Amino acid sequence: MAPNLAAYRFFVQGPAYITRHLHPEELPRPETLLDESRTALQAFNTGQGSDAFQKGDWTVALRPLRASNEACVQCHNAAGAHVKMNDTLGVAMYVYKHT
Repeated sequence: MAPNLAAYRFFVQGPAYITRHLHPEELPRPETLLDESRTALQAFNTGQGSDAFQKGDWTVALRPLRASNEACVQCHNAAGAHVKMNDTLGVAMYVYKHT
Protein backbone atom coordinates (compact mmCIF):
# COMPACT_ATOMS: atom_id res chain seq x y z
CA MET A 1 0.00 0.00 0.00
CA ALA A 2 1.32 3.42 -0.88
CA PRO A 3 2.03 5.23 2.39
CA ASN A 4 0.05 8.42 1.73
CA LEU A 5 -3.12 6.90 0.27
CA ALA A 6 -6.14 6.49 2.53
CA ALA A 7 -6.73 2.89 3.59
CA TYR A 8 -10.31 2.90 2.28
CA ARG A 9 -8.94 3.18 -1.26
CA PHE A 10 -7.72 -0.41 -1.02
CA PHE A 11 -11.20 -1.86 -0.58
CA VAL A 12 -14.36 -2.02 -2.65
CA GLN A 13 -15.94 1.43 -2.85
CA GLY A 14 -19.46 2.21 -3.93
CA PRO A 15 -21.85 1.26 -5.32
CA ALA A 16 -22.72 4.00 -7.78
CA TYR A 17 -26.17 3.35 -9.18
CA ILE A 18 -26.92 3.71 -12.87
CA THR A 19 -30.39 2.22 -12.79
CA ARG A 20 -33.60 2.85 -10.91
CA HIS A 21 -35.70 0.62 -8.69
CA LEU A 22 -32.76 -1.10 -7.08
CA HIS A 23 -32.39 -1.61 -3.36
CA PRO A 24 -28.84 -1.79 -1.95
CA GLU A 25 -29.63 -4.91 0.07
CA GLU A 26 -30.26 -6.76 -3.21
CA LEU A 27 -26.66 -6.33 -4.38
CA PRO A 28 -23.73 -8.56 -3.45
CA ARG A 29 -21.97 -7.18 -0.37
CA PRO A 30 -18.78 -5.25 -1.33
CA GLU A 31 -16.55 -7.40 0.87
CA THR A 32 -17.66 -10.50 -1.09
CA LEU A 33 -16.24 -8.93 -4.28
CA LEU A 34 -12.82 -8.01 -2.90
CA ASP A 35 -10.92 -11.21 -3.72
CA GLU A 36 -12.12 -11.28 -7.33
CA SER A 37 -11.37 -7.58 -7.80
CA ARG A 38 -7.82 -8.04 -6.48
CA THR A 39 -7.30 -11.02 -8.77
CA ALA A 40 -8.55 -8.94 -11.72
CA LEU A 41 -6.22 -6.07 -10.77
CA GLN A 42 -3.24 -8.42 -10.93
CA ALA A 43 -4.45 -9.89 -14.24
CA PHE A 44 -4.82 -6.42 -15.75
CA ASN A 45 -1.28 -5.57 -14.60
CA THR A 46 0.16 -8.61 -16.39
CA GLY A 47 -1.86 -7.99 -19.55
CA GLN A 48 -3.96 -11.14 -19.13
CA GLY A 49 -7.17 -9.25 -18.55
CA SER A 50 -10.28 -10.44 -16.82
CA ASP A 51 -13.86 -10.63 -17.90
CA ALA A 52 -16.73 -11.48 -15.57
CA PHE A 53 -17.80 -13.86 -12.84
CA GLN A 54 -21.05 -14.90 -11.19
CA LYS A 55 -21.96 -13.92 -7.64
CA GLY A 56 -25.29 -15.57 -6.91
CA ASP A 57 -27.80 -14.31 -9.47
CA TRP A 58 -25.53 -11.40 -10.38
CA THR A 59 -22.94 -11.10 -13.13
CA VAL A 60 -19.95 -8.94 -12.26
CA ALA A 61 -18.05 -7.52 -15.25
CA LEU A 62 -14.54 -6.22 -14.50
CA ARG A 63 -12.76 -3.44 -16.35
CA PRO A 64 -9.41 -1.76 -15.62
CA LEU A 65 -9.13 1.83 -14.44
CA ARG A 66 -5.87 3.03 -15.96
CA ALA A 67 -3.62 6.03 -15.52
CA SER A 68 -4.95 7.86 -18.55
CA ASN A 69 -3.16 11.18 -18.20
CA GLU A 70 -0.14 12.69 -16.54
CA ALA A 71 -2.21 14.09 -13.66
CA CYS A 72 -3.15 10.53 -12.63
CA VAL A 73 0.48 9.47 -12.68
CA GLN A 74 1.69 12.52 -10.74
CA CYS A 75 -0.99 12.24 -8.06
CA HIS A 76 -0.43 8.51 -7.44
CA ASN A 77 3.34 8.87 -7.47
CA ALA A 78 3.13 11.82 -5.04
CA ALA A 79 1.27 9.46 -2.69
CA GLY A 80 4.12 6.95 -2.85
CA ALA A 81 3.11 4.74 -5.75
CA HIS A 82 5.36 3.98 -8.72
CA VAL A 83 3.07 4.14 -11.75
CA LYS A 84 3.41 5.24 -15.33
CA MET A 85 0.92 6.02 -18.09
CA ASN A 86 -1.58 3.22 -18.81
CA ASP A 87 -0.78 1.31 -15.59
CA THR A 88 -3.85 -0.18 -13.95
CA LEU A 89 -4.80 1.84 -10.87
CA GLY A 90 -8.02 0.06 -10.00
CA VAL A 91 -10.91 -2.06 -11.20
CA ALA A 92 -14.43 -0.96 -12.11
CA MET A 93 -17.06 -3.59 -11.41
CA TYR A 94 -20.39 -3.54 -13.23
CA VAL A 95 -22.92 -5.66 -11.38
CA TYR A 96 -26.05 -6.69 -13.26
CA LYS A 97 -28.52 -9.49 -13.76
CA HIS A 98 -30.91 -10.46 -16.47
CA THR A 99 -34.54 -10.53 -15.43
